[in-house]
This record gives sequence, structure tokens and C-alpha cells, in this order.
Amino acid sequence: LRVTADYHNEIAEENELNNDLSIFVECSSAPFDLTVTNVTLTPKDVKVNSETKITVTVKNIGHRITKKVEVKMTVDGFTYTSHVNGDLSMNTERNISFTWKPQHFGYYHLNISVDPSDMINESNENNNFFEKPVIVVDDLPWWNGTWHYRVLVAAKNAGKVSHYFNFTELLQDLNLSDATFDNNSIRVVAYDDTGEVTGRIPHVFNENSFYSNVTNAVGVLTWDASSVFSMVYFDVKENGEKEYDEEIPVETTKSPVVYVGEPEGWSITIVKPEKNMFYMPNTTVDILVRSRATVTNVTGKMSLNMGYNTSIVFDSSDNITWYGNHSFQKEGDWILNVTASDKAGYIYKTSSTFIIGKIDLNVVSLSVSPTKVYEKNLVEVTCRVEATAAVDNVTVYAYVNNNLLVNQTVSIDQTLQKVIKFSWTPTEEGTATISVYVDPYDIIPEKTEENNKMSRVIIIYTLPDIGVKKITFSSPIKEGKPVFVYTEIENSDVSSAHSCIVALYVSQEIMWWQPSEKVYEKTVVLPPSETTDVTLTWDPAQYGVEEEKGRWIIGVEAFAVDIQRDSNFSNNRKNVLLTVTPEERNPPEITKVWCEPPQQELGYGLTVYAEVKDDTGIYNVTIVLTHPTNERRKLLMKHDKEEERWYYNLEPLSETGIYTYYVVAADKSFLRNQRRSANYTFVVTMDHTPPELLDVWVMPGKLQLLGKEIQVATIVRDNVGVSNVNLTIIDPRGDKTESVMKQMDTDTYRFTKSCNLTGRYTFYIVAEDLAGNPIYSDLCDFWVTQDLNDTDGDHIPDWWEEMYGFDPYNPADASCDEDGDGYNELTEYMEGLSPLQPNTVFGFSQTEFTVVAAAAFLFVVVTLISFIGIRKKR
Repeated sequence: LRVTADYHNEIAEENELNNDLSIFVECSSAPFDLTVTNVTLTPKDVKVNSETKITVTVKNIGHRITKKVEVKMTVDGFTYTSHVNGDLSMNTERNISFTWKPQHFGYYHLNISVDPSDMINESNENNNFFEKPVIVVDDLPWWNGTWHYRVLVAAKNAGKVSHYFNFTELLQDLNLSDATFDNNSIRVVAYDDTGEVTGRIPHVFNENSFYSNVTNAVGVLTWDASSVFSMVYFDVKENGEKEYDEEIPVETTKSPVVYVGEPEGWSITIVKPEKNMFYMPNTTVDILVRSRATVTNVTGKMSLNMGYNTSIVFDSSDNITWYGNHSFQKEGDWILNVTASDKAGYIYKTSSTFIIGKIDLNVVSLSVSPTKVYEKNLVEVTCRVEATAAVDNVTVYAYVNNNLLVNQTVSIDQTLQKVIKFSWTPTEEGTATISVYVDPYDIIPEKTEENNKMSRVIIIYTLPDIGVKKITFSSPIKEGKPVFVYTEIENSDVSSAHSCIVALYVSQEIMWWQPSEKVYEKTVVLPPSETTDVTLTWDPAQYGVEEEKGRWIIGVEAFAVDIQRDSNFSNNRKNVLLTVTPEERNPPEITKVWCEPPQQELGYGLTVYAEVKDDTGIYNVTIVLTHPTNERRKLLMKHDKEEERWYYNLEPLSETGIYTYYVVAADKSFLRNQRRSANYTFVVTMDHTPPELLDVWVMPGKLQLLGKEIQVATIVRDNVGVSNVNLTIIDPRGDKTESVMKQMDTDTYRFTKSCNLTGRYTFYIVAEDLAGNPIYSDLCDFWVTQDLNDTDGDHIPDWWEEMYGFDPYNPADASCDEDGDGYNELTEYMEGLSPLQPNTVFGFSQTEFTVVAAAAFLFVVVTLISFIGIRKKR
């Protein structure tokens, strides 16, 4: 793997040759790993006797899987199985759907497992399971008719339950926006797992600080849940105020709420007339409506399909059961619509249908199964009868060739239809007429009697003969190799093709033709009066028990699936003998097992090696590692072809103590012969290695202006973990300041400050790991100055000092005289002189030369004056 910085060479750098880095990366295929990532239900609210679609998302987070993957769902003691077919690439998801129709109310757990039979060898078998809790709701019994509204709550288990309720919103969901909530009406009623009422339970309701029973009826309700399910009943003042009846819960074990249902109001049921009930004309029909709670008004309207309408007057003595009646003269399909309301204005509507007139029975279908009938084969006859209304005591007669076969008396319920089944076995080929009569003696008065009969002519065929004619294969065969069995299947039926199951059985010593002996089967279509070649496979062939010396009984069986009998069963099976020669059974040889290093510190890894050889080759080598905590892991080792050895790099170890391991080697033979090594150990000790301090740097650089922020950064790594990183700064006066560096990125620690002194600052960093091992950085420095061009503040620019070889970080060199000409460096800079070449005249400095010249001049002047004076005296 190669990494290049400034790949397009857009930045001019001091060194362009250090922008590349290459590293060796070893890649291997990720092992198989299946998991269940999600389970969704449609619809979300699961109801009794309603179908629910359960979608399971299966994901392969390992290597590509090409074989079929089994997915199993278990709920309520029932198991449902499906499969993921086709390729499942790495990081690919596939959805599998199940259909569940719960039969009972309750709290269920959906248990999903992928590859439950462990047919696929995965790197992690612990993520193949998914559990999802599901609440199945039902129309539960109403606790008390003087309460009008309720909501279902489910807790995880029995105990003290608390939940925030907004009763104003619950009433709005029931279209009661202007009603006044009665907080004295709250009652909590327990229901058992079957949905039956078990009684009231203690509760207390704490209103919030902005409570209003009209606009903000909110608070926390707490109760002692004696079971998983509780129903919270509540009401409004318009329906009559309730008495205060709270009792402080005593349970101490808390249980969380897992489900809150939709608010539910009372409902009404039309008890009479029953749905689709039939009544004769001029009959007075009693009408009975029952409510779950007290209601103030019930109205009814009946309409005929031709548009005729009439109203029904209801009366009640308890405001729960309401009565009415009506005499009907007009025939037809009547619809009864009932509307009820309570004092708060909650409205419930329902309807039912019934029939006034004469009934009509009708035989609508008559069928046989199978559709092709053979002699001596059982035939199932199915007849469907419909009626225009529900009716009891309907007689049904069935005849074959005018001979009575069966008679039954049935009832037709509200579905207005009845399916009647009976059996018949024809004894000979030819034709037969099956006839069905409904109410043959006209016991029931009907509109018409013409549609009460149906007949059907059936052709009966002679039984065919399906037989195994010939079996051939290669023998002997090597153990582990596939055995291809070639067989000829004959169909003697001259008129029809037949779907036939051909199965291959293998057994040693005795063949019982049991499912446990079946190794292969396929379904083929046999053309009439032809012989069909069928190839069966036993893969892989096995040597078996030593006593039989590889001898096997091979059996082929052929039976038609579309008929129950055969004219000759003696030729449906055939046996032959097969010899299987044994595969070699020598396990691999494990010559050496070791680890490097033999002892390691906490947080570091190590490598386990094994040298293994076998004549057939090595299929795999597995290391079984036991941790000091007795956790056991199986790890697949890799093959180093150059060194001819197997190895496994153990990740950084997080537990101290003695680790025990051994290796298991399997060869490439069919039997996958295995050998296990002896037990070996290595020790992981406490961490004694200090952290690794990789780099230290200063931002924006080692030079910063007075008062500006400067940042010190470092990279620290440790095999276990870094406890703290501290920075010590020594200012130009020698004062020390210790600070804690903050971790900003992975392994990177930073500290930022502004300095108020100019001069050189020195610092060092101390990093300590979780085991208390410290490491110290080298002594580093940075400068703070008032002028970025004069680091040491000696009034000489850095560039001038660097040009002449002076130290821009040493202010003392400003007073030095490098060339000995009597001028210090500051003077040399100020005068524009070279500090490396003396500025002299005849070996004197300019000052000395001036003094000497002045003295010489005075000497000459004095000499001349003296000479003149002497001359004058003469």
C-alpha cells in the first residue's frame, strides 16, 4: 500500500523526496458470518386471528455464501422455517417473510435464528439470534358498565409501574375535545394472560403543575401491576362524577412499560336479529342491542335494498340493554343501522343484515380429487351448497350410479355456505355418475327447487404399473467419491404420463427401506408406455463399519405421486450390491508448536506457530485458546507457504495470567483425519512498558510574538492506554509551570497558552500509562519575542547574525567583538561594517589610529614651534 502526499506537486517544498510511504498489507477473505439485523411486523398492532407479516432481515457480514441459508422463527411453541436462496455476498442483506396468525391474546417473544442447524461454519455463531417481544391484543371483557373509556398497558413483568398519561389527548382521540376529565374516575384493573379480569389494583395519580381537567389533564399514574397486562379505565364528568378511590401502591420492584395501546371507548353489539338470519314475511322480529357501558340514547333505522326505510324505537331499563321490535311485510335483504351515544357525546355505530322472505338452497359445485380417477383408488368428492339465509337441518344425499352412497344432515351458518365431503372407492374401470341432492324431500320451503341437484360423470381408468427395470453403476468406488446410479423406470400406462418419485437407498447388512436409509430422490415425469433413464447420486460414498468391508446394498424405489395404488407393487423396488474401498485414515503429523514471544505484557499481541505435515495435504489448522477466565475460543490459523508453517496473530491481550492452547490439524482426505497437539501455555504479565512518545512539536512554530498564543502538541501511544500527559514549561526567568495536556485526536495531546515574557522558554513532557509507567521527552524550547526578525532581542536582525555565523537565539553575542577591531557586533551592524574583518589603519583600529595621528600632529606642531623659537634667539 503506497501513500503519497502532495500527489500533484502543487506545493514547493524544501525536500520533495520524503512524500512517499509504502507498507505491506496482508489481506485474507473474511470468514462466513450471518446475523439478523432487523425484524418488522405488518401491521404494527397485532390482533388475535388476524394475519401478521413478519419480515426478517438477514445480513452476511463475512465472506460470500453460495449455499442455501435456513432461517427459523419460533413463537408460541410453533416453528416456521424459510430459506435465503442464491448468493449472499459480503455486507449484503436479504429479507425473508413469515406469516403468523396468533390465536390468543398475550405477550409473546419472536425468536429468530439464522442457520439454526449450524450447516455453515461461521466466525461468530453468537450473533445468529434475534428476539423481539410482541403484544397480541384482543377485544377484552369490559370491567364495569359505569365506566366508558379505557386504554391497555403492558409491563415487562409484575411490579410497581409508572407511566405519564395525557388524558386530554386520549379524549381527543375519542373525538371528545370539549369533555371535562374526571381524575377521580381513574381505575386500574388487572387482566391475566388469557385476557380475563382478575380485579382492581392500587394506584395513585400525581397531577403535573399545569394540570387542567379540560385542556391539560396530564400526570404520572403509578400502580401495583399484579400481572403483565393492566387496563386503565377513565371517564368524564359529563357521564357522572366518580368518587375518589386512590390507594398508594406498596410494591418496591419496578417494572418498565413495554406497550401502551390506543384509547378505546365503549361499544354496542346487535344481539338480535343475528347476522344473515332468515325470517318469514309478516313476522314480528325482536331487536336487542347491548352496550358495554351505560348510554343515554340508542336509535335504529332499517332499510331495504330497494330503498324502503323505517325507524326503530328502543327502550331500556338499565341503559345497557335496549329492546325494540318490528313487523316485516316486504321481502328482501334488510340492513339494521344502530347509533348510540353517551352523555359526553361519544358516538358508536354498528349494523347488521338479515333476510325477510323464502330461503333458496343451491348446489353450486361438485368436484372429485384426484381429477383422474383409477380403479381401487380412494376418491374424495367435494360438494358446495349455498343458501340465501342461515338454516338448520338440511339433508344432503349422494348417489353413485343411482345407488345411495351417503346422506348427511347439516346446518348452514352465517357464512351462507357449506362444504360437504365424502369418500368413494371405484372397484372397476369404466364410467360412473355421481349425483348430489339437497333437501330432496322438500322439507324446507324454497323459492325454487330446480337448483337442488347436481351430477357429474367420472371416467375410471385401469391402474398402471410403475417399475424399476434396470440399475447400473461403477463398482468398486473410492470412499469419499460420488456414486452415480443409472436406472431405467418403466410406465405401462398407455394413456397417461405420471409424475413419479424415484429414490435411492443405501444400507449395510439389511435394507429396511426406511427414510433414514434414503440418500437421494428426484421427481420425474414418465411418458406413457415408455422407459425413462434416471440418474441418482450418493455423494459422498462411505466405507461404513469395518465388519462389512465396504459392502453396501443399493436400492432404487419408484412410486407414482398422482395415484395411491399400483397394479403390481413387486417391481417398484430393486436392489444391487456396491463395494466401497476405504480412504486413508492416517492423521496429520504435528511436529512443532510454539509462540513468539513466549511471554508477553498486557496490551500486546503474540503469534502462535505450528509445523504440520500430511501426505494428502493440510485442510486447516485450528488453535483452541483458553483464557485465564476460562473463556474458550477456536481460531483458524493461516498458512505461510514460504516458511511452510501455520500461524495465528493473537490480537492485543487484555487479561493477565496463564493462557492454555493447543492446535488441531485436519488433512485433505475425505475423512478430514485430525490430530490434536499437546497443551501449551504462555503468560501475559502486567504492563511494565512506558508509553511511546512519538513526536513533539510547537505551533505555529518555535518563534512567536509576545502576547500571542502558542500551542505545544505531542503524539503518545500505549499498548494498554494513556492515563495522563503533563507539560512542564520553564520561562526565561526560570519559573516552572505544570499543565495537563488535553487529548484532541487519537493519540494526540495539545496545550495552548500565551506568554507575557520575551526570551527562551524550555519545556518537557511526561506521559504516564494506566499501569503508572512514565516516559519523559527531551528538553525542547521555543522563543517569544517582540520582533519576529530579532529572536533574541539584541537589536540585531536574525538574518544578519545567520549571515555572519552568529546565533540568533543568543543575545550575548551582540556585545562580542569577533574580529578584535574594537567594535562589538551591534556597533558593526549599526555602522554597516563586517564583524569578521578588522577595521584598522597600519594595524591600529580607527580610534587608535585617530589618537596616534593626533599625537603625531601635536608632536610635529610642537617641534616646529620649538625650532622657530630657537632660530629667533640666534
